[in-house]
Amino acid sequence: MITRMIETAKVDGYIPKSAGQQELLTAIKEISSGRKYFSTDALQQYEIYKHTKNENQELNLTPRELEIIQCIIKYYSNKQIADTLFISERTVETHRKNIYRKTQTKGEASLIQFVREHNILS
Repeated sequence: MITRMIETAKVDGYIPKSAGQQELLTAIKEISSGRKYFSTDALQQYEIYKHTKNENQELNLTPRELEIIQCIIKYYSNKQIADTLFISERTVETHRKNIYRKTQTKGEASLIQFVREHNILS
């Protein structure tokens, strides 16, 4: 959510509830001067999000493929994935093949390792 706010620039700033008084005052000064202010944590989350988004764009993973990957990481069978996503097992198999091709992996173990190394679902 923070990342979407930053990316769409529909907000002028963000600080977490846990921010101290000094950070709050700094944010107020920056925003009242016409600038934007985002906490360090928010900016770090945004950088991770941008990196992950770029990775997904380079791989051309579809939203459905990302859903399938989430299920694979939970070690769901094709039947469990099909039941969860209301699609056929054959469709799940096709998605798996496409995911393995796009990520250049050969099975669940290497896919899970790839996803973790590249922060695909962060």
